[in-house]
Amino acid sequence: MLKKEKFFPFSVEEAVLWLLPEKAIFFPEESMLIVADVHWGKIYHLRRNGIPFPLREQEDLQKLAFLIAQYKPQKVIFLGDFFHHKVQAEIKVLLDWLREYEHIEFLLIEGNHDRHVKNSRPSQFKSAMSFLYKNLIFTHEPLQEIPKGMYNIHGHIHPVVLLKGRAKQFIKLPAFIFQENRGILPAFGKFTGSTIITPKPLAKVFGIVENVVVDLT
Repeated sequence: MLKKEKFFPFSVEEAVLWLLPEKAIFFPEESMLIVADVHWGKIYHLRRNGIPFPLREQEDLQKLAFLIAQYKPQKVIFLGDFFHHKVQAEIKVLLDWLREYEHIEFLLIEGNHDRHVKNSRPSQFKSAMSFLYKNLIFTHEPLQEIPKGMYNIHGHIHPVVLLKGRAKQFIKLPAFIFQENRGILPAFGKFTGSTIITPKPLAKVFGIVENVVVDLT
């Protein structure tokens, strides 16, 4: 039977993480909001290249603002690819948004897309290749070799799971996936691609259905 919660408390290496239906994690013990793969600026990039995409870039910032108001984190960690490509005049939108949150520490774990924005990032964004909390190591891409006794939490994959029904019906759901020594966050950004993941045996899988976190295990 599917178990539904507004947020789902899940323990990883004795750390209790709240899995949020907005495709983020809140870590109450450290007052920390964790988000992966926003890909902010993607719509601006597409429009500059002649693709007439509706200008809805601020929706992800509005969702972030909601989470900050709801959980009041002292720190926000972006697990890579906050940016999508080089930013131009639209950086003012982000800077104006950040002025409301000068009391919050923002840490950007470097992602492969973030390298395009090395010289034009907001000064409020500190950067690192990883973040270590006790035996949790947060990265953008999955570590190829996880040190013994450590648990890797990362983004980059944009995971979704495929649920199949009768008559060849199926639905794709963004999902949090936790395996023996790694956990994968869904992409936070609304306009990102996805990768269908077949979870390994014994993996814990939490899908997001109509703004509810659902235990699919």
